Amino acid sequence: MFNHLKKGILFIFFVIILVNYVHAANIAIEITAAQDKVVPDQNAVFRVSITNNENEDMTFKFTYLDIFWKIQTDSIEVKAKSTKAIDLVLIPQKEEKPDLITIIISSEDRSFREERILRLNLLTYSDVIKTEPIIPGAIDPRELSIIKVKLVNTHDYSFKTLTVEVKSEF
Repeated sequence: MFNHLKKGILFIFFVIILVNYVHAANIAIEITAAQDKVVPDQNAVFRVSITNNENEDMTFKFTYLDIFWKIQTDSIEVKAKSTKAIDLVLIPQKEEKPDLITIIISSEDRSFREERILRLNLLTYSDVIKTEPIIPGAIDPRELSIIKVKLVNTHDYSFKTLTVEVKSEF
């Protein structure tokens, strides 16, 4: 009787171990910034390369669990024993955004899940647009003067609209 109880307990123990066994998927992920310097209304773009070393095709999805960005890229299918790359595009949803964001990459079959922290270099408009006043000589406050302002875009971004406000202490 005692021997059967021992065997039963050992059997239950092994069943519990086998049930809790999780196959760790052999997946490699590399993420590089393609467009990480962004102005307030600009998309951030990261190049994601996924290597699937498993013996079966896998589909991966990208998730972001906050309100500041929306992921444009939904999923990517990677064939067995191959590598595939995709641009992960993040669309800004709010003016104020954190410079560190956590992206979750997971497989549809739930055998793989990984969180990655991505760093953004958030720029203000004053960081990317430099002004150079062009003043033609002395200014007489009693006369009309024309002052030109040269705007220089130092960032690789095409502004759709731009409002310039000129202020003076005088």
